Amino acid sequence: MKRFDVAVALFREHAALFVCPVCADAMTVSDVQPPSLRCAQGHAFDFARQGYVNLLLSQHKHSQQPGYDRETLNARKAMLQTGFFDPLAAQLVACLREAQAAQAPEEPLPVLDAGTGEGYVFAKAIRNFLPHCTRHLSAVGTDMSRPAMQMATQLDAPILWCVANLMKPLPFATGAFAVLLNILAPANPAEYHRVLREDGYFIKVLPLQQHLAEIRQAIYERERKESTSNATTTAELAEHFTLLAEHELCYQRPIGQALTANLLHMSPLVWKGKKERIIRVLEDGLPFVTVHLAVSLWKKR
Repeated sequence: MKRFDVAVALFREHAALFVCPVCADAMTVSDVQPPSLRCAQGHAFDFARQGYVNLLLSQHKHSQQPGYDRETLNARKAMLQTGFFDPLAAQLVACLREAQAAQAPEEPLPVLDAGTGEGYVFAKAIRNFLPHCTRHLSAVGTDMSRPAMQMATQLDAPILWCVANLMKPLPFATGAFAVLLNILAPANPAEYHRVLREDGYFIKVLPLQQHLAEIRQAIYERERKESTSNATTTAELAEHFTLLAEHELCYQRPIGQALTANLLHMSPLVWKGKKERIIRVLEDGLPFVTVHLAVSLWKKR
């Protein structure tokens, strides 16, 4: 089957996970060609030729092209394909296995990655988790960037991809998911709580103090202090979820000049950096960079 047909078949099988972003009615995949995801009120959302569906309403856009642009995504792809975040993917698999073990054995396991970017880390985690999955798995990745979803559909993983705004009401049914991931992306705790079922689990990834410290030291003024405090996010999550465990990941990756350029292009840290310092780093490269992350597992209250 063509990639498009495989994607439409996946959406048809798992359409109950979705609700209409306009009226919140249930959605089905139409039998009329070309296929679309539509509700009983007639609101229809066509499948893109790559196999994703765009559920981002025009009034929920903050720009003409929301989310990461293609240049940033290409840099992310090049960086992640080196294995930059593979230890993170492995930790996510461990969290997924823990969440699965706590679910009723007869229940399916629908998983959502909210803010998936180009989908590499999520797809890697899902592929590695599948051999350990003991029930029917459905995986959905969503991001507000259309170029990100176009790239995600090229990954070899059984994942449904859709465009949506994480900070607005999500186009998913109440209680649809058993597990929700939010990896280095903005959090919408109230909506995440809504779309998780009563025994649902939430996996959050946040940067810690030494994350990409070499970049910050190189491109900011010496006296500048960049806070990576996660206290506000953690407090907001605690209103809806109970923290079960937190795992700290800290490791270094050699990168060199070529990968330094990719890392700078994919990182929001450069937005506030000094231009002359950024140019110098691009010319010289960085020998290595530190990855320092907190991976926390929460249960819905």
